[in-house]
Amino acid sequence: MKNIFLLSPSEFAGAIYFPTIEIIFFNKIIDFSDIDTILFTSKNAVDATNKINQEWKKIPVIAIGKKTAERVEELNGTVLYFSEIAYSENITSEIINNFSHRKFLYLRPEKIISTLTEDLKKQNIFIKEEIIYRTDCKKNNNINFGEKPIFIATSPSTVKCLIKNNKIPDNSIFIAIGKKTAQVIPKQFHIVISEKQTVESCFELAKNLKNEI
Repeated sequence: MKNIFLLSPSEFAGAIYFPTIEIIFFNKIIDFSDIDTILFTSKNAVDATNKINQEWKKIPVIAIGKKTAERVEELNGTVLYFSEIAYSENITSEIINNFSHRKFLYLRPEKIISTLTEDLKKQNIFIKEEIIYRTDCKKNNNINFGEKPIFIATSPSTVKCLIKNNKIPDNSIFIAIGKKTAQVIPKQFHIVISEKQTVESCFELAKNLKNEI
């Protein structure tokens, strides 16, 4: 029987919770001067900022991803705009076309794979950034994943940490939440990219594959 494993710091009903990363929030001062808009690309960034300084709630937010926007609103922040499609090229285009007059503070993780900041600066858009958290690999036990396990990969780091600390069956199936995540999955595995960039969509796809394959 195929098991569905969720490689995420957050649980989801129906999937086996197997977090491969942990989030480390930094204790630092955030400078909100000279800006009028905050840019968040993940729920983790929202939570890290809220722990450091709740003054962020006074500043409108542009968010990448519906879940990020929902987290902003849950904490009583104001969402100016959010992008359903969580790719940096999409949000870059939206900012250039609709928000180029605003001054941004990008609150981000230690390691990123996008060139969002550089791309906006090339268009003479004011943006500064603060690194407020990092992700570390969890020391998972090398468990028996069973026959043809299905892994829901929610970020490139979740995949890298899984591969680093565990022996993965060659007949494993990976559901990638997006193209960037799919790119780091070793090619010997069966890889499927979810049409929607949500855990819910990935889980529905995993359930269908579990019944079909």
